[in-house]
Amino acid sequence: MQKKNIYSGVANKSDIAVVELDGNPSEIETGTELPTVLESLKYLFSYSDSVNKPIVVNLSLGEGNFINHACDGESIIDLAINELIDENPSGKIVVAAAGNLGLNEMHFEANIDYNDSANIRSTFTSTYNFSIWGEANTDFGIDFYIRTNETDTFFLISANTNEDKLLDTQIILNIDDKEINYDIILKSSNKHITNNRPNLHFKIYNEEKLQIDFTIFSYQNTTIHGWNNDRNKLYFYSDNVKNNSDYTISCPATAENVISVVGYFKVYDENFQEQDATVFSSKGPLTSGKIKPDITATGNILSALNGFITVGAIPVYDETTDGKHKFGYASGTSMSSPMVAGIVALMLEKKPDLTQKEAKEIIRITAINDQWTGNAKDNKSPIWGWGKINAQAIMKYLEETNINEELN
Repeated sequence: MQKKNIYSGVANKSDIAVVELDGNPSEIETGTELPTVLESLKYLFSYSDSVNKPIVVNLSLGEGNFINHACDGESIIDLAINELIDENPSGKIVVAAAGNLGLNEMHFEANIDYNDSANIRSTFTSTYNFSIWGEANTDFGIDFYIRTNETDTFFLISANTNEDKLLDTQIILNIDDKEINYDIILKSSNKHITNNRPNLHFKIYNEEKLQIDFTIFSYQNTTIHGWNNDRNKLYFYSDNVKNNSDYTISCPATAENVISVVGYFKVYDENFQEQDATVFSSKGPLTSGKIKPDITATGNILSALNGFITVGAIPVYDETTDGKHKFGYASGTSMSSPMVAGIVALMLEKKPDLTQKEAKEIIRITAINDQWTGNAKDNKSPIWGWGKINAQAIMKYLEETNINEELN
């Protein structure tokens, strides 16, 4: 008699289609032979049509840098995914992981007027990798300085967004009778192609690991958002600058039409009473003012384990599989997101023509609000979204509600 596995997934009778992706989700064309996110979505949507079945696509691939998007939902890939879903309104739903940057204070925000500036000091590191975005139809500039001690600084270079420019150069400074090399890449743009926002990205490398200070100035009253793509800590000596882990949702979970998922851990006491629910994942809102994420799901999952790739997972032995590693525990929004995708698959089983808009709205209005989430449904939490996903309430809603009358 054949034994059954003791583990199973949320939608364990679903068919699964897998596509290998190019590694950069925020670019549409990267010059590689692997398909991009958009190409993969088009293929999967086409495949679902060919087998006459609805489909939910999980994207556990958030990009942890902000070179190609300003966390505003208006990057090229965000808009392209929105358009593709609009063209395929029913039976095709996309779920995406928000990323795991909620414990990294890699974001800073500065409110600047033309009489003031924002002064920022880095940690000691050999590489500095920042992306900085301003408000649409404004300009800003940056002056860079090398700091050798608490009092001495040396001017390094300036950059300005009033022109589109790419600078790849080496600068040699003579500091205390010693030559120090700096490899510098600066890319500035007056207006991004999709959102008209000025942006400046820089990488500065030096082996001496000297501190770099930079002063951001503007010609108008404006708000600047910046991200340290290396996630190192920053120090500020201006009152108008603050750092936090807000505005860190990764692309393409920033897309309006995507169901964006964050994750949390439950913490129990010795009596198995829930004591806390800690959100570890990237946080909203978007810099456009819109609220993301949409929903929260548990972030520690036991799942099928790839026999060839076990990195990041804790293998679990199942006696029904002859001691082979068939399952494993893993954590992160890359696990929370497929949990939601599995629930969406059950929703599509009930209503195959469910639209992305309907699926998102049902998930939101049935979400659990408790002592940890607060009144997230009304307040639209940038940490919890609309609350914790509630599969039982979702299925009951689908059974008892005329969606066409209730939601449309």
